[in-house]
Amino acid sequence: MRISIANAVSVARDIDAVRRALGEEQLSLYGISYGTLVGQMYAENFPDRVRALVLDSVMDHSLSASDFLVTEAETAEDSFAELAKWCAEDAQCALHGEDVGAVYDELYKRAENGELHAPGDPSTPIGPVELSRSTLGHFYGPNWQSLAEQLKALRDDRPTPTAQAAPETIPYSVAAFCGDWNTDVDTAEQYAQEWQRQNDVAPHMRFGLGGGVAWGCIDWPSPVQNPQHVPQIRTEAPVLIANAQHDPATGYAWATNVDRQIEQAALLTYDGWGHGVYSRSGCTVSAVDRYLVDGVVPPEGARCAAVPPTENPPVRPYVGWGG
Repeated sequence: MRISIANAVSVARDIDAVRRALGEEQLSLYGISYGTLVGQMYAENFPDRVRALVLDSVMDHSLSASDFLVTEAETAEDSFAELAKWCAEDAQCALHGEDVGAVYDELYKRAENGELHAPGDPSTPIGPVELSRSTLGHFYGPNWQSLAEQLKALRDDRPTPTAQAAPETIPYSVAAFCGDWNTDVDTAEQYAQEWQRQNDVAPHMRFGLGGGVAWGCIDWPSPVQNPQHVPQIRTEAPVLIANAQHDPATGYAWATNVDRQIEQAALLTYDGWGHGVYSRSGCTVSAVDRYLVDGVVPPEGARCAAVPPTENPPVRPYVGWGG
């Protein structure tokens, strides 16, 4: 039996159906995270219908499965390095003056041995994958202060000073990803090799967001409808790409790749952290708004200064793509 599943091209077709129903000649589209792949597929399949296209925290659909997993691990490790740098410099960090990497590695080892549990609650075990996923979720904000407090609480087996409600889990379908990516992993030996490659580039985090999703597509019972390729985007309107320098999920290298792949594209770099650029600062908001309203792209090499995460943003749970 053949199972048909959704993919970014089918979503793009749905968007164009909405356009036709509204009687509009063209659309202005804003896509964030996995939505940027939908935006690219719309531009590839309906280039004349694009008035404006913003790709915020962009997916690179040209990567092989192996390169996808490795670059995901690299960007997760980069975010971990930024946490450690902040802890070394800021006394607000609960692990200030300590080797954050060593603390995390010890926690990971305990998790692998089945010895890690929620602070003060031995009945709630925490495995290594759960530890990395939770850590990665804090990088989305980023919420370094809360993460440091939680890592210290895990290490000391004591509840955090201020208990936080568990973040709401947002449903995510692995099938959506499996319709767009061919994982090309057929044996246990290949799996082990790919896992080691991720570990090599991410000695603390061990894997990235993609490593927690792509494995669900191994032996998937449906053919990949929209396999990896370099999107052929030839829109008359220029495309605006926006990405953070230290994005934990869609790495900056992806943004520079996609910028090169699109004939008419402008890259806006946010010199900060977290996933999602548009609402980061007055600079990012004004640049995107000016493009969407007036069609004016930022000049080549445009950058927006980082806004230090001095306040505690909400913790974004690990939810797969598009969080």
